[in-house]
Amino acid sequence: MRALRDGVVVGLANHTLHIRKDGTESPIDDSAAPIWDEQGQLSGCVLIFRDVRLQREVEQNRASQLITARFLAAIVESSNDAIISKSLDGIIQSWNAAAERLFGYTSEQAVGKHISLIIPQERISEEDLIIASLKAGQRIEHFETERLRSDGDHILVSLTISPIKDESGAVVGASKIARDVTTQRKAEQRERELLKEAAAANAKFHAFFDQGALFAAITDLDGTILETNRLAWEGSGYTREQIVDKPFWDGPWWTPSSSLVEQIRNGCARAAAGEAFRAELPYFVADGTQRVVDLNILPIRDELGRVLFLAPTGADITERKRAEADREKFVTLIENSTDFIGICDLNGIPFFINRAGLDLVGLNSIEEARQTRVADFFFPEDQDKIMNEFFPAVMEKGHGEIEVRFRNFNTREARWMAYKVLMLTDSDSKPVAFATVSQDVTERKRMADDLRNLAADLSQADRRKNEFLATLAHELRNPLAPICNMVEVLKRPEPGSEMLQQARDTIERQLAQMVRLVDDLLDVNRITHDRLELRKSEVELSSVIQGAIEAARPLIDSARHDLRVDLPNEPIYLNADPARLAQVFANLLNNSCKYTKPGGAIWVNARRKDDNVVVTIKDNGTGIPKDKLQSIFDMFTQVDRDSGRSEGGLGIGLTLVKRLIEMHEGSVEARSAGEGLGSEFVVQLPVISRRPKVLKPVSRTAKKGQSSPNRRILIVDDNRDSAESLAMLLNITGNSTHMAHDGFEALEAVEKRRPDVILLDIGLPKLNGHDVCRHVREQPWGKDITVIALTGWGQEEDRRKSQEAGFNGHLVKPVNYDELLELLSSLTNGN
Repeated sequence: MRALRDGVVVGLANHTLHIRKDGTESPIDDSAAPIWDEQGQLSGCVLIFRDVRLQREVEQNRASQLITARFLAAIVESSNDAIISKSLDGIIQSWNAAAERLFGYTSEQAVGKHISLIIPQERISEEDLIIASLKAGQRIEHFETERLRSDGDHILVSLTISPIKDESGAVVGASKIARDVTTQRKAEQRERELLKEAAAANAKFHAFFDQGALFAAITDLDGTILETNRLAWEGSGYTREQIVDKPFWDGPWWTPSSSLVEQIRNGCARAAAGEAFRAELPYFVADGTQRVVDLNILPIRDELGRVLFLAPTGADITERKRAEADREKFVTLIENSTDFIGICDLNGIPFFINRAGLDLVGLNSIEEARQTRVADFFFPEDQDKIMNEFFPAVMEKGHGEIEVRFRNFNTREARWMAYKVLMLTDSDSKPVAFATVSQDVTERKRMADDLRNLAADLSQADRRKNEFLATLAHELRNPLAPICNMVEVLKRPEPGSEMLQQARDTIERQLAQMVRLVDDLLDVNRITHDRLELRKSEVELSSVIQGAIEAARPLIDSARHDLRVDLPNEPIYLNADPARLAQVFANLLNNSCKYTKPGGAIWVNARRKDDNVVVTIKDNGTGIPKDKLQSIFDMFTQVDRDSGRSEGGLGIGLTLVKRLIEMHEGSVEARSAGEGLGSEFVVQLPVISRRPKVLKPVSRTAKKGQSSPNRRILIVDDNRDSAESLAMLLNITGNSTHMAHDGFEALEAVEKRRPDVILLDIGLPKLNGHDVCRHVREQPWGKDITVIALTGWGQEEDRRKSQEAGFNGHLVKPVNYDELLELLSSLTNGN
């Protein structure tokens, strides 16, 4: 009241609760103001009431909002999740401490920056999709994606993004909660893998016996097998009965070695004592193949730790052992490699070269190599191609190979290398170096050159072979043509005696030519395979040359050649095979006859020169081109003939001459001034000073045209024409003949007719000639029968086989009839 008297408005109570008429409480503010009378005296007061309910609610809401804001700020700052707000144009507006920890940027570094600060470039398109969803008022929950840390690392985060709206409901920004789920996802992945592993382990456990190790079994403490998996017996080829109820060390897999059995027995004993046993041992599958097993014998215990059973298991490690052996071989190979192995950086500076590589290029150490550019390893003329073409191609493709020359820095020698280069990259696939493993192919290159030369030689040889075959056909047809003609003459009725004589002489002469061709071929084969043996004796040169001239006389006379012979007056003796030496001079004379036109001249000259004799056979024929003089003695080599010539040769006669002369320790040389200027062959042979012993002439019991005693002769030949023609000849000369055409027929004929002589072919059907002869010799009546082989096989080995089978003689087809009669006479003493 004092205050009222003093004229002061007095506040009675603040936020006093008053009861409204409707019974509700309402907070009000009340106050009192003085009322004055006319005299200025306090006459009363006015009470003023103000409803403060709304004001109080506003104040309470403001306080609540402040508390909430502070609470939310505390939550945001203390949250383990990164909480970020941004505007719709992507500008970061808030950045809590967890965001700093997660992304590595401080609030000062992040706020005001665009949200792409933490978005990888490849995921920047996601931001447009997020903004579109926010503008549509959509909330994005648990969106997992990659984000970028300040250190460049990518992390996996789970995002929850909510739109921020103003009072009108319009979206003005976004709040983003980011949680690092990298570790969680890895843990989940590991958990899934563990679950898979556990499931697999569980499946393996349930399939232990049937699908486990190579051998899995349960045994008692004494080692007796109680049960085993199927693979232990079926997979190794055994039966269950061979395994179960038997001691483990008696299994059929083990070799019966006492030391091995004892080792396994001791292993079981150790396992029964509670100690695990393991060893790599040899074992055998049922087919006898030896392999290697990694054997484990483990104790199986109960809850109290007592050993109840033993569990032997075995895994086949044969391939692993082989792989280990292969690895050891590989390491040894690398250590002893002769290849050039090196690595250089992208600037071409080597930083590794193996010892073999250093030796190959003449460097002493890797330090010396590091001071040498890669380009300098190649010859200057190769460097541009290697550095400017090859290496850029390697950079593009990642690898390359080329053959190039390395040079030795000491000797300057060139080595051809198969230069194989591989580009090495880092973890980001960026090239960092070049590596090479290169092989020295110098010898291969040389061999390639040699092979090219050889191919050319083979091509030349093939051409010469084809020419030889064509010539052989020509040479065989030449004598066959007159023989066929004369056979037709003989078919004509009552040919005159002169015509018969001419036919006989022609056939005989042409057959001799064919025989000579065949003999030359056989001699070449014998010489080529070192099977020709010389039967040397002391012979006089003039007699050998005269024999050769007589052999060549038909050709000389038919071509009307002028033969001039000049031999020493004194005898000259040689240690030689007279037949082979005569063959040499006859071949040279025949050669001159063939290549000298009719009416031409041939000279034969011999003279002593120190310890040698020089025999020259010269003609004025077609001559030899200079480029053929060195190859004229090669097999199948022939001088080109002019188209008018009908005579020729096989291209083997001169080869025989050279080889036979060399076998006599002599030499032969061909000379010619050129084509059309004649040829000259000079033979030089060593002489001996001692005269040969005088040999008594061999008496001949049968001469040409002389009759022979009557003999019973069995002719055995599967060629009927050959047998019948020979029988005809023998019958004409007074013999009694019979024929057989296979081995069994021959034995029947011998048994029945008991012949004096059997002329027996070797290559017979049903039973060969050797067996026929052996069977005859086994009979008491067959020991004195004369058995002569008539065959196309004439090698020394063939003659030896005939002698071992019991033959008395061996003649080669076509048989010279006079020689046959002479042999028959000598073997049968004329009877």
